Order: sequence, then C-alpha cells, then structure tokens
Amino acid sequence: MALETPANPTPIQTKPQSKGISWSKVIVAVVVILVVAGLIGVGVWYYVDSQTKQEVPSVTNKISTESAKTSTPSAQADETADWKTFTSKKIGYSTKLPKSWLTTVGAEDSLCSPNIDFLAPKKDVLGLCASEFGGMVVVQQIDQKFDVFVAGLNTDSLKNANKSTTTVDGKQAVKISGVYNITGEDMFELNGSETITYYINQDEKVLSIGYLEKPSWPENTAIFELIVSTFKFLD
Repeated sequence: MALETPANPTPIQTKPQSKGISWSKVIVAVVVILVVAGLIGVGVWYYVDSQTKQEVPSVTNKISTESAKTSTPSAQADETADWKTFTSKKIGYSTKLPKSWLTTVGAEDSLCSPNIDFLAPKKDVLGLCASEFGGMVVVQQIDQKFDVFVAGLNTDSLKNANKSTTTVDGKQAVKISGVYNITGEDMFELNGSETITYYINQDEKVLSIGYLEKPSWPENTAIFELIVSTFKFLD
C-alpha cells in the first residue's frame, strides 16, 4: 500500500529567540548624559559667579563713597576741635587758631592801627606794624567798597596766579593765590614767596585775610585754609 503525501505539509514552527540587552550602549549613553549635565552645571556656575563679581564692587564702592562723604565734615571738625578762639572786636570777627599760635594781642609791638591783626605760629614770622613786616597771616579792614576794590585788583606781580570767587561765613569773597615774581625793586624780599589772600565783602568795607610763606618759612597753607574756614563775623 502506497503512502500518501499530504498536499500542503505543515511547516515546523520554531520559537523566536529574544535579543539580549546591549550594556555597552547603555553605559555609553549614561556617560554622555553625565558629561552633558556636568558641562551645563559648569556653565551655570561660571555665569552666576561672574555676575556676582560684577555686582559686589559697585556695592562696595558705593558704601566707601558714602562713608567718605560722611567722614569728611567730622574729620575737618576734629582738626580744629582743640584749637583756641581768637576774637577781634575792633574789626568784628572771631576765628579758631592752633593753641601755639600768636596774635598781635601778645606781640610787643603796640603801634598797630585799629584795623589790622597779625597771626602766626611763632614770633619770628609774626607781623610788626612799626617795621611794616606783615608776617605770615594779616587780617586787615580796608575802607573801600567791595566792587570798586576788586575791579582794581591785578596779579601782575604773581606767577601761576589764580583768581576765583568764593564765600567766607556766607559773605561774597574773591580769592587770589600765586607766587611773587617782582621784576622791579623787591623791598620786602617777597620774590619766590607763596601768597593766598581772601578779599571779603563787608558792606561798605573790604576785609582782607592774607597768607605769606617765604621759601625759608614753615609750610602752613593747610592750617591757613582751616583758619579761614572757621571765620565768623560778629553781629
């Protein structure tokens, strides 16, 4: 008996094999993610740090500036806190002087006119009326109207001359400074001497506050400016 061959033989079915996980690819992906995250973190840190450094100096500078503004008046006040007060009733003003400074009140010369005072740190630079030696600081009242007097001022005998407008105790004033450079006869040996003079409007008169510093004299320009800053006119 012959065997019959089926017309459509049934194929043998096999189970598909499952693919295994590629750990090498997983590790590479994790490393890439970590590197990218690290770069982003570094970038954020650098940006924040740079912004902080830019902002801190401006705050510090502002605080320093405010401190300087606050300390300036008190520093000036401290410089004259232990000074003595000199009052000139004949001219009508008071001012502060270092304790060691001398005035015409204690000078031996008694020939001064009633409208002039001499101030100085020591006797050899204190003015003497009889000898016409003006000394270091001279305060003098001039019987002339301010506008007329100022219009007649000239600085021909000064080099590096500077003329400016200012105020002294709230009164209108003109300040002239420079170094004497006299071309003709130098009777009082002023050549090379530094000078600073304030001319103050005192209604119908002019009050002159003059400073002279010969080359051989001690430097007292800063003290002179402080003296002027403490000037007060009597009512």
